[in-house]
Amino acid sequence: MMRKIVITGASGFLGSRLAARLGDISDEQCLSIWASTSRPEALRECLETQGVHVLWEEGIDASICRSDALFDCVQRDEGINGPGHRCGALTDRIPWEGKKGTQREKAGLRVIHKDSLIASGAWGVQAGIGANAGGSMACSRAEVILRDAILVNCAYPRNASGASVAEGLEYTRDLFESAVRFGAKAIINISSQSVYSGKRKEAAAEDTALCLESGYAIGKYAVELMLEGICHREQICPAGVSLCQNAELPKPTLIDESIYPADGLLCQNSEQTKPALIDGGMSLSGSAVVSGNVGLSAGYASFSGNTACLRNVSLPSGTAFTSIRLASLIGPGFEQRIVNRFVKQALERGRISVKKNRQRFGFLDVDDAASAILRMLMSERGTGVKGISGAGISGTGMSSAGMKGAGVIDAGNYPAERGCFAWKPVYNLGPSRAYSLPQIAEKIKEVFWSVRDQQIVIDLSDGDEEGSSELDSSLFQRDFGFRPSVTLEESIEKILESYSEAW
Repeated sequence: MMRKIVITGASGFLGSRLAARLGDISDEQCLSIWASTSRPEALRECLETQGVHVLWEEGIDASICRSDALFDCVQRDEGINGPGHRCGALTDRIPWEGKKGTQREKAGLRVIHKDSLIASGAWGVQAGIGANAGGSMACSRAEVILRDAILVNCAYPRNASGASVAEGLEYTRDLFESAVRFGAKAIINISSQSVYSGKRKEAAAEDTALCLESGYAIGKYAVELMLEGICHREQICPAGVSLCQNAELPKPTLIDESIYPADGLLCQNSEQTKPALIDGGMSLSGSAVVSGNVGLSAGYASFSGNTACLRNVSLPSGTAFTSIRLASLIGPGFEQRIVNRFVKQALERGRISVKKNRQRFGFLDVDDAASAILRMLMSERGTGVKGISGAGISGTGMSSAGMKGAGVIDAGNYPAERGCFAWKPVYNLGPSRAYSLPQIAEKIKEVFWSVRDQQIVIDLSDGDEEGSSELDSSLFQRDFGFRPSVTLEESIEKILESYSEAW
């Protein structure tokens, strides 16, 4: 089964490593990888110089056909408007493989511009997504890419101006909304350990109180809140869509207490005599009643006739999500990190100036971070949701995942029929130990001696700084069976090797 993964910020420090690693295993693991960036040509060239094969991806025109109809028409060799009508304008620009009747999207890595992932205009019934008067379907390029994908959001405007940060946050909001509306399976958001206090004395766990001490930390936490809000916002009766009216109806016994609105208002002109289950329908007509504990996901249903629907109920979208609070990353090319600066000092002057204080740093090698995300992507963990039956809403627009308590699925749960995830809303991801600045300098000294036979002098001075960036990553380790394997010495060796040609 083809698995689709979309990476944003694919030109960044982590995103580029992740894209390259996924590209290397795409054929073996049957992966369709979409790496998005504001500089697609530069990323393509960078990946190809690393030996990663990049599929040539021409522009995909917007508003041609729905992605599920697209894949159906390729499988059946017939178009969405009937046999003989091909979706060629779109399908001819996506690499396909296989014999007629068994074709599928070709595995491999594609590089796209970041704006390709953003939907234009409104959505659902408001935007006319669903069956239109002529019976045809319309979708955007964003839907083709995001539909049934796992989105890994590595994008964030680091060290940028305030205007750039605002623009980046707006882009992230639009990205998450597009992913949810177009039926992405899951979103992994890369956050930061900086949301915890930098003056902490112990390793921060996921339930440690937050302390936003920088603009970067504020922005990262804002994205976490944005993701949770978008994935849990109301999915039924969006503003301006007249699906549910204020008709007072007798309360049907089939509708659960936890879902039925307290004011007794359910829907317009609903006939309660013979409930009909809605399953997989795009266009709903006739008399239909929604019953049971039902989780709804973003979709494109077009409603007509005497249709029963929920009104003003806050439900999860059906897109699983989690935020990974990463430790400070190190590796070649990340010049602002203190480890890189110490290595450059040693190369330039043969000595390192270090303040002796009470700070401790938990640095995670970027290759370990990429490996951890790969572990998440390749291991779908079951939700363990009980009591799910066909008596819910399912298909293109809605899912049959059961609801708990007052109608909210536990964060991270995902509809069983499309692949299950049981992610926690937040994970910490960091190394197994932290180091002081003098300890880091000593490690660099050892590496220089073993690799270059060069003696490095460490100049110590007093400092009064204290605190720690250490993380407790036991929850991530338990859920995904992952432990970092790259030692600090190995990270230093890679950084030193990257500088060696210049000295």
